[in-house]
Amino acid sequence: MSLALAVARRPRVGANHFALTVRPGWVRTLVLPWSRVGEVAAIEVGGERYLAIRLHEGLDRTGTDPAWVDRTVLREMAKLSERAARGVSLAVRLRDFNGSPDGHLAALAAFAPDQVLIANNLGKRQPDAP
Repeated sequence: MSLALAVARRPRVGANHFALTVRPGWVRTLVLPWSRVGEVAAIEVGGERYLAIRLHEGLDRTGTDPAWVDRTVLREMAKLSERAARGVSLAVRLRDFNGSPDGHLAALAAFAPDQVLIANNLGKRQPDAP
């Protein structure tokens, strides 16, 4: 007789002065140095709120690269609006977290360097799918 134990790991977003830490699903946690992060924005697409993260493409390959399994939420968001997902490297559903989006963004902004755009685009009309 075998016993299977399911371990549920909730999505996570955190930050320190070195990096943004994101677990977009239950699989793994990504460490994204601030030097690679271009923007973190709260957006709404199809009635669902997301935290969208844009990474710089470039020579800096420090940290963890998002893989296919890490982009599950981003693929779901892209089904609702390809335009809203364009240029986004990673997305997390905001409903998976307690508290307000403003509070989450303020907490991230406390650690983010000046060159990283932290934006609350909730309430702004997002482009529809083409």
